[in-house]
Amino acid sequence: MQEVMTRLLSTTPPASLPAWLTAVTYRCALDLKRQRQRRAQPGNIGDPTSVGLGPRDAAAQAELGRAALAALDSLDEPYRRALQLRFCEGRSFPEIAAEMKSIERTTRTWVGRGLTRLRAVMLERGAL
Repeated sequence: MQEVMTRLLSTTPPASLPAWLTAVTYRCALDLKRQRQRRAQPGNIGDPTSVGLGPRDAAAQAELGRAALAALDSLDEPYRRALQLRFCEGRSFPEIAAEMKSIERTTRTWVGRGLTRLRAVMLERGAL
């Protein structure tokens, strides 16, 4: 989830946010699955392509994550809650709609607008 959010915040806003998020999330999940499969093979002591981030990159990633959470906390409802449910808890849009007592289309709008506002807050704070 963090990788998807990082990619979203470092690119221009996509034309179709739901389609973009689905595609990027799918690709990230496949990459993670491949890494786990390589590590799980008997006798495999490590693949140089699956090595984690170095200390400097890991620190920068952690700082970006903290900045994103702080920016998320500053958003108004219902955008903050919709983003938390979608990206922090991994809920589907129908699940978010049920929890927030709304329709699915509205929750998709809240997530899309919330991401736009989140990006604006992070740009304003110099986190991007």
